[in-house]
Amino acid sequence: MYQIAICDDEIMTLDYIHSLLIGEFNRIKVNVTCDKYHNGKNLMNSLDEHFHYDAVFLDIDMPGIDGFEICKYVRSHAQGCLVIFISNKAELVFQSFEYQPFRFIRKCDLKKLTPQLIQSVHEEWCRNENHTLCISRSNGGDIYSIDIREINFIEAQRKQTDVVTDKEVLHVNISFTNIENKLKDYDFMKPHRSFLVNPKKIYLIKHSSVQLYGGIEVPISKKRAADFRKEYLDYIKQEVLQ
Repeated sequence: MYQIAICDDEIMTLDYIHSLLIGEFNRIKVNVTCDKYHNGKNLMNSLDEHFHYDAVFLDIDMPGIDGFEICKYVRSHAQGCLVIFISNKAELVFQSFEYQPFRFIRKCDLKKLTPQLIQSVHEEWCRNENHTLCISRSNGGDIYSIDIREINFIEAQRKQTDVVTDKEVLHVNISFTNIENKLKDYDFMKPHRSFLVNPKKIYLIKHSSVQLYGGIEVPISKKRAADFRKEYLDYIKQEVLQ
């Protein structure tokens, strides 16, 4: 059973979105429970009370606390929760990139795109059920179990590989290429021959570096700069512009 939340300040729109989403989940036989919120404060209070949501569907333009602020709050309270913006204001789509939504859907397109949206959400849920990177030393020593969603970047050192997560830096005696192969299905990007970056952690791409959330910076090589920017834009279009 999955838990979802919908937040929109217009009650009729809230009920309409609820009807579309629940109808599609039922059609594909995915069991969900849904909470409806007509303002962001109530949703944030629920998160403070340790409510768990697997996906949150948010309007952006709301009085008081807007969808962007709510998204930031969700990010700080619910690791792995998918955030989907549903908005009439298509001009906000590029601003939304900063908040790394799973999707951005225009309200006028929602009915048409609901089957595709819900299928993508369900596939992501299934994918995230297997999000552990296991690394074992070749000599039969330590075994590391790492949540892939928490990895910021990976750096090749001379005699080891550093895996930098939200919580710690792990120094492992495993080749960079070995880890790169393990992560090939998880969209990690290579700004430099010695670095792999989790695109979900990217906040800003500068001329010669990538800034991640939390202020971490990773270099971009001159040879990779143009291709890296294109790859990231392609990734964003695939993930958001549906």
